[in-house]
Amino acid sequence: MSDAFAEICEHNNAGTVLALGAVGAFSKWVSSSVGPVAGPSDLIVPSAASDDLTVGVNGGGIYLVQLGVTFASNRVNAIHEVSAFLNNVEIIEIGFHLTVSNANAQSGNSDAGIMQLDPGDVVDLRINSSIMTTTVTFYHVTLLATSIVRDL
Repeated sequence: MSDAFAEICEHNNAGTVLALGAVGAFSKWVSSSVGPVAGPSDLIVPSAASDDLTVGVNGGGIYLVQLGVTFASNRVNAIHEVSAFLNNVEIIEIGFHLTVSNANAQSGNSDAGIMQLDPGDVVDLRINSSIMTTTVTFYHVTLLATSIVRDL
């Protein structure tokens, strides 16, 4: 049973626009709010100011990291890659590719993975596109980390 979890999220029916950079370059999701949090505050700390989850001083251990995204893109047939990042490095096991077949139509997906997180580790969510000058509009986004087994 989990003794801690934290979520950053966005639920915005009007959408939040993010302009993406160069082809294949990840852009960080930067419009989060703090969602549900449980457990001692020194385990996992959500931040809407920095749009990430930080493992607290006593929070090292095994975590289930989950992400879910609903977005629209201005580019037809662009391949979008959504991934979790750990300390500014892509976690290739937690993410997905999604091809948008209709411009500005909402698409979504989710993924999850189990991983070791250590005190001070920072997890965030990023997106890229296979086509230049892409803008995406986020509608619903969730990044959640749940403690499964804490280090002793």
